[in-house]
Parts: sequence; C-alpha cells; structure tokens
Amino acid sequence: MIQTRQKNWRYAAFLSYSHQDSKWAAWVHRSIEHYRPPAKLVARIPGAREKLKPVFRDREELPSAGDLGEKITQSLAQSRALIVVCSPACAASRWANQEILRFKQLHGEAHIFCLVVDGEPGSGDEQECFPPALRFRLSADGSLSDEPVEPIAADVRPGKDGKPLARLKLIAGLLGIGLDDLRQREQQRRNRNLLLVTAASLAGMALTGVLAFTAMVARDDAERRQQQAEALVEFMLGDLKRELGKVGRLDALDATARKAEEYFSELPDDELDDEALAGRAKAYRAIGEIYFDRLEWEQALRTHSKALETNQALYRRNPGTPDFLYDLAQSEFWVGYVHLESGSPADAEPFFQSYLDHSQELLKFDAQNPDWIMEVSYGHSNLAGMYEQTGRLDLALTHASKGVERNRQAAALAPDDPYYREELAGALDWLSRSQLRNGDLVTSAATRREARTIYSQILESDPANRLAQQRLASTLRGEAWALHALGDHSAAMDLLGEALDHFIAVTSHDPTNDLWSFWARDAAVDWLLFELESDARKPMQAGVVELLEAFASAQYADNPLRESRRLLALGVLPARQAESGEMNLEQTNRVQQAKEGLERIVRSGDTDIRVLREVASFYLAHPQLDQLPVESQETVGHVLNTLTGYTENTNNPFYLSVQAELAITRGEPERARHSINTLVEMGYNTQRFRKLLASQPDPGVR
Repeated sequence: MIQTRQKNWRYAAFLSYSHQDSKWAAWVHRSIEHYRPPAKLVARIPGAREKLKPVFRDREELPSAGDLGEKITQSLAQSRALIVVCSPACAASRWANQEILRFKQLHGEAHIFCLVVDGEPGSGDEQECFPPALRFRLSADGSLSDEPVEPIAADVRPGKDGKPLARLKLIAGLLGIGLDDLRQREQQRRNRNLLLVTAASLAGMALTGVLAFTAMVARDDAERRQQQAEALVEFMLGDLKRELGKVGRLDALDATARKAEEYFSELPDDELDDEALAGRAKAYRAIGEIYFDRLEWEQALRTHSKALETNQALYRRNPGTPDFLYDLAQSEFWVGYVHLESGSPADAEPFFQSYLDHSQELLKFDAQNPDWIMEVSYGHSNLAGMYEQTGRLDLALTHASKGVERNRQAAALAPDDPYYREELAGALDWLSRSQLRNGDLVTSAATRREARTIYSQILESDPANRLAQQRLASTLRGEAWALHALGDHSAAMDLLGEALDHFIAVTSHDPTNDLWSFWARDAAVDWLLFELESDARKPMQAGVVELLEAFASAQYADNPLRESRRLLALGVLPARQAESGEMNLEQTNRVQQAKEGLERIVRSGDTDIRVLREVASFYLAHPQLDQLPVESQETVGHVLNTLTGYTENTNNPFYLSVQAELAITRGEPERARHSINTLVEMGYNTQRFRKLLASQPDPGVR
C-alpha cells in the first residue's frame, strides 16, 4: 500500500460524487470551505486540524480511460481526507468507486466521511448508495476484500440528520474533534451572535429609519452579488468546464467565458469580501486559460491581467499571507506566459522575474514544503525559456540548471509522489534545450534521455495520460534534434518518427487543442529539415503529409514566427513530393507563394532572429540564389547580415549552421569562418555540414 506524506497537505479534503449529485456536492463544498473553525476549541484538542480549505471538487474524467487521470490521482495523494456524496448514482459510478479505492490505497481506511443524500445504505440492490470500495476493506495487496466495513456517514434524507446536523458531523470529522464539543461550541456562537444582534438593534434605534433601510439594502445587495459571483465561479470551474472537457470542446466555452468576463468586470472590489474576490481572480484565470488554449492572445492577456490585478488587491489586503502570495505569483506567471507564447518574450521578463521572487518568498514560510520549492523551480525554468528566446543563452542555461536543482530537491522530499517526478522531466527538458542552444550537444542528448525515461514510465503506468504523452513527444523531438546535430541521422529520424506518432495521437484525442496541433505540425516540418541535410530518404510515415498539408493551409497572420514556419512548410514540401526532382506547375506556384510570404515578413520590419532563421532555411532548400530577382537578393543579404551579427555572440548550432551555409552559398565564404569554427569545436556533424566543409578548399577551420 502506498503511503503519502502526512503534512503539507494541498487539500483539506477531496470531494467525490456522481455528476447527478452535483448540487449536493456544491452545497458540501460551500458549507465546508465557508465554515470558520472555532480556534479555541481546536487549540485545546490534541491533533485537531485548523483548516477546512481548500476542498478539491472538480473532476476531469477520461471517457476512453479505464483508470483515473493524473490530476485526480495527484489530488487524492495531496488530500488529507475524502468526502463521498452517497446515492444510488454514486454507487453505480466507477469513477467514484476508483477514487475511493485509490484514496484507501494511498492513505488507508481512516479519514473517509460520507454524506447520504439518497438511496439506502447496505441494501445491496438498486437503492444501494455506497460504492463497493466503501462497503469493503482493503486486502494486503491493495485490492478490495470481502470483509465488510461500515462507513462513517452523515444523512440528509428526510427524517434523518437534516442539513445543519449533517454539516456539523462532516466538519467535526474533518477537524478531528467530537461532535458534541462542536455542537456546544456552535450553540455558544449562536448565542453570542444573538446577543450582538440584540445590542446592535437597540443601538440602531437611535438612527433614522432612512439610514437603516439604506444600509440594509446595501448589505443585501452586496450579499446577493457575492452569492451570484460564487455560483458563477462554481458553474464555470465545475460542471461546465468538466463536462465540456470530457468531449474536448474548448470552443464551446468561448461564449460562456465572455459572459463571465463581462459579469466579473462589473463587480466593484469594495463590494466583495476576500473569498468572493479570490473567486473572481480564480474565474478570470480559468477564462484566460480558455482563451490561451484557443490561441486568442489578446483576450488571454486581458483576462489574466485582470486576475493579476485582483490578486494584487487581495495581497495588499492580506500582506504576508502565503495563500494570497501564491495566487499572486500564479497570475504573474500567466501574464508572462501569454507574452512568451504570443511572440513577445522580452515583455515576459518582468512578470517571470516577479513570479520567481514571490515564489522564493514562499520558502520563508516553509523551506521544506515541496510545493513551494517547485514554484521556485518553475520560476527558474520560465526565465530559462524567456532568455533562450531572447538570445541570452548563458542566462537560460543558468536558470534551467537551477530549475532542475530545485526540482530534484522537491522530489527527494516527496519520493512517493509521482507529480514531482513528472515535473522533473519537464525541468530536464528546459535544461536540455539550453544545453543544446549553448552547443553542448552530447550533454543535451543525455539530459533528454533522462526526461524521456521518466515520461515513458509515467505513460506506461497511465496510458490515458495525454499530457504526459504530449510531453514525451516533445522530449523525443528535442533528443532527435541533438542526435541530428551530432550526425546520427538514422537515430534522429527514428526518434522523430516516434514523436510524431505521439503528437498525432494526442491531437486526434483533442482536435480543438490548437497548441498541440501546432506542435504536431511543427514537428512534421522537422522531418523535412532533417531530410534536407541528409541523402538518406525514407517514405514519410502515416499522418506526416496530412500534418504538413494542414499546416500549409493554416493562417497565423498575427504571429510572424508561426507564419514563417508555416510558409517554410509550404515552400519545402513541394520539393519533397516532386517526382524525379521536377516540380509541376502547382508545386512551383506554392514555392513562389512561400517565398513571397517570407520576404514580405522580412520587409515588414520583423527582425525576430527566429523568423530570419526560417527564411534562411527556405533559401537553403532552394539554393539558386544567383537566379533570384534583385529584390529577393536584397532580402537574402539582409537576412545574412542580421544572422552574421547574431552568430558572433551565440553557440546555438542551428543559427550558426544556416549562417555558414547561406554565406557560402552566396559566395562569401569568409563570412562563414567564425560559424564553421564554432560548429566544428562543438562536434556539429550533419551530412550537409560535412559536404559544406568538403566543398571549400580553405573554409578557414582552425
């Protein structure tokens, strides 16, 4: 039986229920999280808990899976207790049963609390309300035995406990205090509140009736707004997102996201208490993630910025509070991430740096909390990605190394938690990218292999884990690039083929995930580029041509980098498809269309070095530069000049190689001297590079 850590719980409880009982689940969730535990009573009872939130409620079921998804398993591992909303629908739900079974396997039989809302406990027929995992104990191997057990249950059915008592039963169990003690304390609290109300009423008699009426209306209006906000948050982040997520229809969330954004924009901060304000921030973040997944950058930036403003206000109200500091850091990350992914990496820097600074502040509250340590790891990895894209590769390598170091520290503190190991693989991915772009090819390949091993193990234990599968695909692709640079073309193509298989699988599962679709198409372009640098050709595997054709016909007008990559695919694919090396009229027209589009991007003034690398790759795929019209030759000259300046201060092999070849192809071998020397020193060894060296009587190699 797996045993998880017994402190630093992320959730006070995990709420398991059937979707048919979602209203009851919402009531339980609200009742528990809004309850303020009596501090004096908790303090005098050994082992009593002080917090009842957060409670994990959302569940993302995988309709094609036979087991729980990664997020649910992790959340169960990080939950101190389990609450089950029991009904015949729950008893028939295999997902609820698996959650209960998994919780028992992780934490044992204790700390499971039931709320009976319908049906009959122990009836064994269609009215049975307890799932099998509740009715029987675990055997030594972690499976269900035939030994019955009687669950601890509160009961809201007619004639039973009723809502108030059932609520107190659950709360008493979660706090670890006696029900009688809690009931007595609640009665004292009610008496005290009644006394305060009476005193306030007597004092209020001195006020005018108009003022009293106005105050009451304002109070009721504020409460009504808060209740509406909470209900909308629950709907957005619960039932709707979960149900649409099961069918993979991100587009169906668009209208709801916009309506929710309009609603929350109209709520003044001073009308919301901390919980409602936190709910608004959480909703903005969820809406922003929807826009982000849809690649709607302007809307994503706007809503994540609103979440950031809200969390800043919350932290100003509650300085030095770790939960609010954590939420603030998350919003800073998301604003930076939108900037990064939308093609403005320099704009991401202040937000990523602030995210790292606030994450490091969290460690002042608990230096041994693996979750806080992971936030610091993420902060370093984010900066590594940003510095990489802005060309500061030494800083990228420094932060990527620190990210891995922190992640290993967190994983060592929680060795039985799979979450930290998967995140370690992600940190290794970032480190490998930085190593590769700093010219450390052998180390980069080894780092990717470690990440690949971790992802493969995760996917083997959970084949339905689409996120792990997508990450494995990206890792395989990165390792393929390292091996390709080292000259092992065959191994690189094998890894890239495996990566494409995984990319095709995840995009087939969720065709509406535009980011995954782009990554799949982008990896297919790698196939073309690898082949351009080798004489060894083999038939394209199934799905690659379809990805390339879909890419060629897409539009990324608002993102020059992605548009340049698309045009590269459009311009290189015809030559690969041409029979006998001769392109037909349609293929020739597509190449011309790609050339004109790429040159238009360059002339528009976009100097992103990544765009110019794609333009150079296109010219190298069609090397008759002397036959180009004057205007095109001027564009080639501009690209070469910019690349030459850039390569004087980088070890990135993929810029050095295109600069060297473009200079030699253009008849200016002296300009290739620095790039060639650097590539030789790092062991860059593609077949085309070897031919390039052999073609020059004196390439200037030291």
